[in-house]
Amino acid sequence: MKRIVALILTLVMLLSFAACKSDEDAPPADGGNNPAQDAVDPSKIIDIYLIAGQSNAVGHTGFYNNDMTSYYEHYLSQFAPELARGGNGYTHIHYAGNSRKDKTENDVRTLVNQDKPWQKISMGLGSYENNIGPEVGMARALAKYYNAESGRSAGIIKFAHGGTSIRDLDTGSNQFGNWVSPSYAKDLGVSYEDNDVTGALYRGLLDQVKRNISELYEYGGYEQINIRGLYWMQGESDRHAYDIYEKAFTYFVNDLRKDLSEIMLEFTGGKSDLGAGNMGIFVGAISLGYNVRGAEDLYNNTEFINMQKSLGDKIENCYFVNNSGYAITKWDPQTGTVETLGWDNHHWNAVDMLNIGNNVGKMMFDKCVRNGSTK
Repeated sequence: MKRIVALILTLVMLLSFAACKSDEDAPPADGGNNPAQDAVDPSKIIDIYLIAGQSNAVGHTGFYNNDMTSYYEHYLSQFAPELARGGNGYTHIHYAGNSRKDKTENDVRTLVNQDKPWQKISMGLGSYENNIGPEVGMARALAKYYNAESGRSAGIIKFAHGGTSIRDLDTGSNQFGNWVSPSYAKDLGVSYEDNDVTGALYRGLLDQVKRNISELYEYGGYEQINIRGLYWMQGESDRHAYDIYEKAFTYFVNDLRKDLSEIMLEFTGGKSDLGAGNMGIFVGAISLGYNVRGAEDLYNNTEFINMQKSLGDKIENCYFVNNSGYAITKWDPQTGTVETLGWDNHHWNAVDMLNIGNNVGKMMFDKCVRNGSTK
């Protein structure tokens, strides 16, 4: 009952925010900000947005269960009717990738048929068929520009694994890997071979993007594939180590831009990296109320979020998406009790996840396309 009340209150607050005016329907300043587009039919161009991180990026947020199905369906019909039951979906928003369910190394949800690696965006692209991640809300925001009227298309590629770290730890329930990048491994003086735990997820992300990009030339017949930005939703595993996170993340961004640039140069025969070398980086704040059990947890969450907020001042074309106010748990210091507002103590509820994804999608479009921040 507490969860239902909390979600209803959240809905009321969000509806009041929706009444505010914005310029989100204004056309982009540069029509896509890539001079090469002038020579290519817009219908043959696709802009790619990446999602990577740990479990809230994977999408462990349940959308359907016996108690909440009717409530969530009603909310979804208002939020994104195209994706509700009976909706036709977003015709120009596509999806590929995988989500790992944190059970065994081989328990990998690729989400798509091997013969059809790309699909239209839909519900149920999280860790299980009834779970969602940020991709749904992102698609809703992006569809304001990528649609039949504009003739332009966008693709979302996700690669994520729950419980994982950007530090050199054997993370994941089966020590499947971490997000350490090559330069950080060199700085640490550790091995970085293909079969090492260190950097396994970083290398997996590159492999996933390369594979999915190569498929786009056949899927949809796209002739130009722009790399627009990355939504990085990771940090809960490292929130007690905020003092070293900045260094690890800076290495991660620099290496990822470099390596993705090289991949895109392979596809274009060295002519252009199509934005990969300076793609926008969108750092998603962890929840201030992430698994708070006492004053120490609240302090560490606060300090970690402050560190995340500062990354934009130190890394070029890096932006902070402040979704920290969507609480997952609420700790009462007077009684010492904890109230769960999320799907559980670690993951946002469905309404919050939809809106978080929407906030991310709006910022990605504003910074990467409308304002022409990425080149």
